[in-house]
Amino acid sequence: MADQPMKYQSTSSQEHTKTDAMMSVKLNDNDRPSLVDTLPPELIREVCGYLHRGDIQRFRLTCKTCAAAGIQVLVCVLVLVYTKESFGKLLNISKHPELSKYVRLIIYDPRTVCGRDTMPEMSRCFTAFKKMFNEQRSMKEEKFSASIFSQVLPNLTGLKAFKISIRQGPLQYDPFKANLGAFNWSKPAQRTIFEEAQAFLDAANAISPTSNWSHLRVLRIAIPEVLLDNGTSSHGLVQVLQAAYNVEELSIVVGSFHRYPFMDWNEVALAVMLPCLQSLNLESVFVSSISLVEFLKRHAKNTQIPPYCKLSLAGPVERVV
Repeated sequence: MADQPMKYQSTSSQEHTKTDAMMSVKLNDNDRPSLVDTLPPELIREVCGYLHRGDIQRFRLTCKTCAAAGIQVLVCVLVLVYTKESFGKLLNISKHPELSKYVRLIIYDPRTVCGRDTMPEMSRCFTAFKKMFNEQRSMKEEKFSASIFSQVLPNLTGLKAFKISIRQGPLQYDPFKANLGAFNWSKPAQRTIFEEAQAFLDAANAISPTSNWSHLRVLRIAIPEVLLDNGTSSHGLVQVLQAAYNVEELSIVVGSFHRYPFMDWNEVALAVMLPCLQSLNLESVFVSSISLVEFLKRHAKNTQIPPYCKLSLAGPVERVV
């Protein structure tokens, strides 16, 4: 039998065949579900918890499941600044039936912008600065923050902490970053800090305590010294403790060691009863002996485990013993 002639493909034909095969493989790979798609959302959220915010934002682009899990992690910690846009975003998150459940911490920076006297009116950022300055002034007059807090807090059922932070630089993207020479962020006066903290407490106290705060077991309160100046009343603290009546561990710390303002514990001792209290930690708190002893006696009498007290009291010994 005669030998059959061998058939050869040209190099270009072979390359086309390989390319077609690779394309078909890629198309088939795209048709397959991603490995990430097969993972449970709980595991994806756990992975997102170990990523930086920038990495989470990129990870969200992988698939719809990652997008949903990523945004849930991103809203766990919300940074709030004193602008209508920032408060508007907080309000929108609180209205979302799912995202509102994942908010755990709100970091609030109540600073406002303040222009320098030497800023020329024709400065590149003058128009934007003037707009924000007028907006923040109107927000103060309308008590805007108090109104928003009263709307959002009832919906943030998973919120565990609220922190006022004023010691750092701007806590979010600064639209005037290229023109920082034209203006500065103001340092809020003591009255401003107190008003913003009180606005949050008033909104929190307006919520039914039996349905929202009774689950708390550990309560740690770091009180800025400015809130205790001039013998500030402990009425707000009393309301918080009455709402968290099942708390087992209570810690109250005054945030400065330079001066020791007086904290009125008489109102606390008379109005607050924490039947589950097991641990009490007071640091740099200047208290009168009568009110403190009264508080401890009432709780030692009504609890099976006497409170363990770690007291770091300020002031002369004869005033606190």
